[in-house]
Amino acid sequence: MKLTNYFPSELTANLSTGSAKLIKRAAWALPVLYILFFVVGFPLVNVGRGHTGVDLFFGKPISMRAAGWTFKMPFIKVIEIDNQARNTTAKDVESPTHDLQVATINTNSQWSILPGGTLSLYTYFGNEEAVEKALIEPGLMEVQKAISAKYDAYDLQQKAAVIAEESRAAMTDWVTRSLKQHNLPNQIDIATVLFPHVAFSPEFQKATSEQTQTEQSIGTYENNRTKAITDAEAEKAAKIRNAEAEAYQIRAQADAETAGVIAKAAALRQNPGLLCYLVHQGWDGKLPEVSNGASPLPFAEVCRK
Repeated sequence: MKLTNYFPSELTANLSTGSAKLIKRAAWALPVLYILFFVVGFPLVNVGRGHTGVDLFFGKPISMRAAGWTFKMPFIKVIEIDNQARNTTAKDVESPTHDLQVATINTNSQWSILPGGTLSLYTYFGNEEAVEKALIEPGLMEVQKAISAKYDAYDLQQKAAVIAEESRAAMTDWVTRSLKQHNLPNQIDIATVLFPHVAFSPEFQKATSEQTQTEQSIGTYENNRTKAITDAEAEKAAKIRNAEAEAYQIRAQADAETAGVIAKAAALRQNPGLLCYLVHQGWDGKLPEVSNGASPLPFAEVCRK
């Protein structure tokens, strides 16, 4: 059955005309949308956390933007530069030491691009990988050669903390001088420069191990010697304190006995009868077998006074 049996011919003609206009508008809109989103670009851009956006106008860096959603102008391309810590490692690089030993060294550095220097560094060098190849890797090689040439082989293994701090300062100085040659400020933060692995020939490793054992034995002997001296001094001090305490007690006892004798003598001088009483208290009641013609009673002369 035909459609005209249900709808008037005028309505059918209007529907056909409306569909044609809609198709025509869509045909115009699609190229416009294509130009808007793929040529001009989407008007909003999101820069990830820990990154800085660099605006490119037909490939030329013109400005930068912070992390987050922001509007952008047409024909602007935004690339992201990572400002978080990055690790660069140089493995198994041979360097001579101060005592002419050949050291095989692994060097590791943790560094980052400061947000404020993102635009200038990208303009001159490029992205993070380009900065790493242009500045960080050559700097690590120079620092490693300078540090290994300064220290003897044994110290290069034993003074890790001192060498790490010195290497970080040397790396910072090298990067600063390199950027200054291009009239750029230092916008790279060098967090650490470490020598996690330092290896030598097997013969030298054996000699180093024996030297370490010898130094440990010497250290143990010195510790034992110091402990023995300390214990002897402590024992001597304890004996002196005990002798002083004992002398004090003897002196105090003698002083007390002397004071008692003096007090008793004073009391006897003031009361002569007390002396006679004490004499009788100490007499056992026996008469002397020999007499010189005096009174047979012991101490009679004392009691007569």
